[in-house]
Amino acid sequence: MSSLEYAQARMQGRLGARPDAASWRELDAIDNLGAYLDALQRTPLRSWVAGLDARADLHEIDLRLRERFRAHVGEVARWSPPQWRPAVLWLSRLLDLPAMVHLVSGGAALPWMAREPELRRLAERSGSGRAAAIPDFLRPDPRRAGTRAAAPDPGGARAAWLAGWQRRWPATDAETSQGLLAIAAKVLRHLQQFRRATPREAWHVRAGLERELRAVFRRSALRPEAAFAYLGLAALGLERLRAQLVRRALLRREPTLA
Repeated sequence: MSSLEYAQARMQGRLGARPDAASWRELDAIDNLGAYLDALQRTPLRSWVAGLDARADLHEIDLRLRERFRAHVGEVARWSPPQWRPAVLWLSRLLDLPAMVHLVSGGAALPWMAREPELRRLAERSGSGRAAAIPDFLRPDPRRAGTRAAAPDPGGARAAWLAGWQRRWPATDAETSQGLLAIAAKVLRHLQQFRRATPREAWHVRAGLERELRAVFRRSALRPEAAFAYLGLAALGLERLRAQLVRRALLRREPTLA
């Protein structure tokens, strides 16, 4: 079963089950990674940390969380009407975009990249072999005179991803198109602000984006835009969870930091 009504009900249910501010404060008070993971098992966040235990290192944490987010994007795509599934699934490519830019720019392959299904083909190659494995959406436009096989910079990669996302939209009305582009603009603006923010300011910037996406989700009930606002909110929640897990993993590795 998939329809805008079904997707809306499932997304609202998931958002309603997220930990509230009091629950986050209780979790934040737990410093030990093992105890923190145990506490998460009593919350709706338990599915996000499936497969992690107190021995997990930073790469293992990132790998598992990326796997879970990809799986959730696929879940939301299945809830959605069939014509919108390609555009929803395209969000998964954002997870690997910074590493892809690093690799196709000639950067050294790092050990953890071999464990990532979307990066392995690039990481295992070098020179012309790596150039041949560049994803199509990151390839330079051959119609442009003088175009080299160089990788785009991060801004160019984001623009290439955005163009690929728009190509995956079904035929839609102007209001929906404008709504989707407005969501993308909010996220891009957040990235620019976040990059300039001090550590003290960063969480306020993040909270601002969360408020904006929640407002879009409410306004877009039973519209295609809701799925993308929802996944933005899910990504922010996962970002917060990742920060907490990484901090505890670092404290375990460097007890003097405590």
